[in-house]
Amino acid sequence: MRNGPFALAAAALLACAEAQPCPSPLEVCNGVCVDTGQDVDHCGACGSACGFGEFCQGGGCQPITQAPCDTRAGGAFVLLATCGQSVKAWISDPDFIAAATALVGSGLGAYPVLDVRDGTDCDGQWTWHVDPATARFAAAAQVNCAACPGGIEAAKAGWIGRAWCPGSGPDPVAFLLVESRP
Repeated sequence: MRNGPFALAAAALLACAEAQPCPSPLEVCNGVCVDTGQDVDHCGACGSACGFGEFCQGGGCQPITQAPCDTRAGGAFVLLATCGQSVKAWISDPDFIAAATALVGSGLGAYPVLDVRDGTDCDGQWTWHVDPATARFAAAAQVNCAACPGGIEAAKAGWIGRAWCPGSGPDPVAFLLVESRP
């Protein structure tokens, strides 16, 4: 074993310098977890930046005139993940925003309850969105409202007007990002 212990020590040090594995759909870019589907500095791939006047959607740069919710203020974009899928929601409730901010990167201590509304909003991948003013947390898992985002999309007519409780079922929910816009 030539250089065995030294090679192992060097590999361990190198591993410590890297970011921990990122939850899907995030990727490690420059040691930070980013959503390459929506990050203007890493659009589609690490280091692939959008130009001036462009935004990133679906991993591709688009003209800012087509940006969903680019001028919103008085709330926050909340990116959550469950079932290997992500949902970018605009939330205006300050208590929910504060609680979600505290949960980014940590274990879930409460369960989000989000009311489903018809139509695309800030996340162009879904034809539904959550009500920005009624987002709340429940202390315990709710019954009959757990679903994957794709499941809501597939059965949208039955979900409009109902509460969605990501993380209440077998698939946990993670808060990946909260970007406040005062």
